[in-house]
Amino acid sequence: MNARDWRDRRRGWSASPVAEGYDQRRFASVLGRRKHRNDVARLLDTLAHHLPSPGRGPGGLILDLPCGTGRLGAELMAAGYRVVGADLAPVMLSQAAASAASPMHLLCAEAEHLPLPAAAVDVVISLRFLIHIQDPAVRREILAEMARVTRHLVIGQIRDPHSLKHRGRSLRRALGCAAQLREPSPTHTQLEAELRDAGLELLSRVPISRVFSDKSLFVARPLSS
Repeated sequence: MNARDWRDRRRGWSASPVAEGYDQRRFASVLGRRKHRNDVARLLDTLAHHLPSPGRGPGGLILDLPCGTGRLGAELMAAGYRVVGADLAPVMLSQAAASAASPMHLLCAEAEHLPLPAAAVDVVISLRFLIHIQDPAVRREILAEMARVTRHLVIGQIRDPHSLKHRGRSLRRALGCAAQLREPSPTHTQLEAELRDAGLELLSRVPISRVFSDKSLFVARPLSS
C-alpha cells in the first residue's frame, strides 16, 4: 500500500455507509460476539498486567484510536477507566456518541496528527487498525504519534504468524490453493525493530486466540519512559 492507497482507504473509512450498521455486520453474530468478548477480555487482562499502578483502574486515562462506534470505550469505562475516543470519521464518532451509555470525550482526528500534547494519556489502545496498514512508513508515523502522546503504554493489534489460522493459510498457499496471507504479520524481531524506529520498546505479545483468531496484541512503552 503506497501513500495514495492509504489516502483512498482513509476516505473509504470516513464514508457514512461504513459506519451505518458497522457493529451489526461485525459483532452481532455468535462469532462476532465471541470476537468482541475475546478482544475485551485480553485487553483488560493486558492492562491489569502491564499498566503501572498510577494509570491502572479507576481514573486511568485511555486513548482509543480509532474508536469507531465506541464498542471498546464503553467496556473500558465500565471497568473504571476514563476514555478519549479519536477517529477520522465524523459519522463513526456520531455513532459512538449515540451508543455509549456513559459518553466519552470524542475527537475527530487523523492518527498521524493527534490534537493532544505529549504524554497526555496513560495508554493508547489501537485494535483492528494497524493490521490494515501495509505501508511500513505509514505505520511508523502512526506508531511514533502514539508514542508521543502516551505516558506508559501503547497496546496495538497485529496479525499473529504463529496462529493456527495464519499457518493454515500458509499451508494452503504452499499447496497451490487460493489463500491470501494477510499482512502485516511480523516476526518478533521485525516487530521489535519497527517499534524501536517509532520510539517504542516491545514488552510483550499477547495472542487473542491461537485457534480462533489470527491476531495478537503487542504491548510497548515509550523509549523515553
